[in-house]
Amino acid sequence: MLEKKPWTEQVQILLSRDVHAWVMTLLAGFCAALVRLPGLGRVTSLSFDETYYVKDAYALWTLGFEGKWGLPQGSPIDPENKKAVRDAINGAFANGDFSMLSPEPAYVVHPQTGKWLIGLGMQLFGPDNPVGWRITAALAGIVCVILICRIAWHLFYNHGLVLLAGMLLAGDGVSIVLSRTALLDVFLTVFSLGAFLAVVLDYRSTRPILARRLAEFNQEDSHGRAVLGPHAGARPWLITAGVLSGLAISVKWSGLYVLAVLGLFVVSYEITSRYGRLSHAVLAAIIVEGIPAFLLMVPSGVFAYIASWWSWFTHSGSWGRNTPGFLGAFSDFIIYHQQMFTFHSGLSSEHAYMSSAPDWLIQRRPTSFVYNKIGTCGDTECVQAVLALGNPLLWWIATLCLVFLVIVCVLKLRNGKDAFCEATILAGYLATYVPWFAYLNRTTFNFYTVVIAPFAALTITWAVREAVRFAHRSSTVTRNGIYAAIATVLIAIALATVFFYPVWTGMEITRESWQLRMWLHSWI
Repeated sequence: MLEKKPWTEQVQILLSRDVHAWVMTLLAGFCAALVRLPGLGRVTSLSFDETYYVKDAYALWTLGFEGKWGLPQGSPIDPENKKAVRDAINGAFANGDFSMLSPEPAYVVHPQTGKWLIGLGMQLFGPDNPVGWRITAALAGIVCVILICRIAWHLFYNHGLVLLAGMLLAGDGVSIVLSRTALLDVFLTVFSLGAFLAVVLDYRSTRPILARRLAEFNQEDSHGRAVLGPHAGARPWLITAGVLSGLAISVKWSGLYVLAVLGLFVVSYEITSRYGRLSHAVLAAIIVEGIPAFLLMVPSGVFAYIASWWSWFTHSGSWGRNTPGFLGAFSDFIIYHQQMFTFHSGLSSEHAYMSSAPDWLIQRRPTSFVYNKIGTCGDTECVQAVLALGNPLLWWIATLCLVFLVIVCVLKLRNGKDAFCEATILAGYLATYVPWFAYLNRTTFNFYTVVIAPFAALTITWAVREAVRFAHRSSTVTRNGIYAAIATVLIAIALATVFFYPVWTGMEITRESWQLRMWLHSWI
């Protein structure tokens, strides 16, 4: 129906429907809050890499840079016993004793934005409060659900699918765990999804304009010479995408892949929009829109990234600040980044829960953040566990659906059909998953999949849409069978969320209940 109406009327219809889409978005966001906010302080100690980021966040807000933490002189703890030293410092920190922070700068290997955000929560709730450590991560996880709903709306324009995409992400385990733990990855996810949404909005806002201008365009000027063709008009969403990508990089450097893939994606849909309508579509797309898009996205991303280091530049006591003056500080900044790059490229130390990219889509080796024996529950042993495991049914089904999505996308592109929806989802995997295959020898973890999880949710949402479309063209018996299969799959995913929720949120359960949830030996 919408395709047969003038584009101005289409916009009006979509705006009216968008109100209902926002209702679905807020409903999904509310459900996300229900599973992320309660019991944030249930784990009272710093868990996993919170030992780094929470203390770095406190130091940033206290000193303006990350400082070293150490035992006081005369401490009976052997300084060579790193675990004992760390546990002592962490215990003191959790009890409100921050005296072990020195003004001496510490060498850290991640930018500052995520730690500033963690510290914001501690400013609001107190640095000795576990809720303060984790509240901004929880809010970021809720925002992720809202963003994926908005992306789903502009991909599918279906209220039910908006709610489905949001609920799938709201109930995914790795997203829940990272939203309840003060690590950096959920903030990386927020800014990455924001950048993707900005590019999707750019596409939706500029394609009607470009289509109209192409329809009115004469490929030759008055002298019979070929010309490059029209442009799509102002592109403010590309600046937004650049800034958000820069902020993603300022949380973790892997955000750089988001900026790179989105830039290539923009050029790709500029080419496909002109292909078959201009005799020089590729050249026209690159010159008319590709180069301007680069100038909109990349400088804004670079500016956002450098600006995120404002505290490092303004505090002479920061790590690596050795040279006076602005030019000297910028030279130190480059040297510091070279040191960070050397660290990341050479990180290959063994870890009990390390997991490489080929394992991630099937969640073969999740990361144990917490496992505590907490006495007995009646006559049986009780434990508290936090396992960064994605909803296994969601991830396994999404991986199967991904195969079909790739096939459909290729067929659509080969036949000249609109594949923007499929290509956007695949771009998500290209930006957040595929690059990690270049680091198979590096120490990596399954919880990195928190930034992939939104696209896994979109993959299942897309598959449901395709199944429903096929059902509409089928006989009544086939249609009912497809609907029953869809309902069964979605109910199973929802039940899996309920089943695994205790080991995602650190609830006290019996050891037998914990073992019941360890479906694979590699999860232990």
